[in-house]
Amino acid sequence: MGIVTLTSDWGTADGSVAVMKGKLLSRLTQLTIVDLCHEIPLHDQVKAAYIIGNTWSHFPAGTVHLICFGIPVNGRLQMIAVEKDDHFFIGFNDGLLALIFDAMPFPVFKINYEGNYNAMLNKMADVAVQLVNQTPITKTGDELPVAEKKNLFKPIVEQHQIKGRVIYIDKYENAITNITRDFFSNAIKENNFEIILRSRGNYRIERISEDYSEVDNYEVLARFNSSGYLEIALNRATASSMLGLYEGDIVRIEFK
Repeated sequence: MGIVTLTSDWGTADGSVAVMKGKLLSRLTQLTIVDLCHEIPLHDQVKAAYIIGNTWSHFPAGTVHLICFGIPVNGRLQMIAVEKDDHFFIGFNDGLLALIFDAMPFPVFKINYEGNYNAMLNKMADVAVQLVNQTPITKTGDELPVAEKKNLFKPIVEQHQIKGRVIYIDKYENAITNITRDFFSNAIKENNFEIILRSRGNYRIERISEDYSEVDNYEVLARFNSSGYLEIALNRATASSMLGLYEGDIVRIEFK
């Protein structure tokens, strides 16, 4: 009948995820619940934004995305709901949604709740099911004038160089940066460039590859991944451990 995605920093070692699913299904048994990720490190908004930002648009219109990341135990943060391209997002006004969308040029609605942590989870489930049942988002609460905005996700251009950072190490230890294909193209234009990695060596990359096989085994390369982010990799090897590249490390691109 409807789809709800679930993202959290709860992990899967205890029953937290199951409790949230139980609350949803007890309200609407026909729900399809899809786990996006439950292994996001605590307080790591950049990684949360990368994972959610590169998955939500692959779901059908009308999907509700329930973001149980960084849930406040003291109840001080505002719970909010937003709509983007016929998708609905329920989370908190802590800057994460602004980080996912780069800005918040669309209405944000405050969801009021009273009580403890359990009451907060119940309210999240209530609103998710209401949205699945096509209740207008304007009925979820009062419209807020603005949501908190953050720019942690953006690379910068300064003095003929792009300065980005590694935001995610994937399963294959490829180092994903916050530099998108569009940002790269707009900054570089037709100029020659060097991607400079100062980790366990002074690595320099002078071209963008389309595929890992374009370089020899164990050779370093740069490519744009399927989500459009610049990735540093080694062909048939693990870039993070072998190059000493870790989340938060600076990646610099010099151009003339």
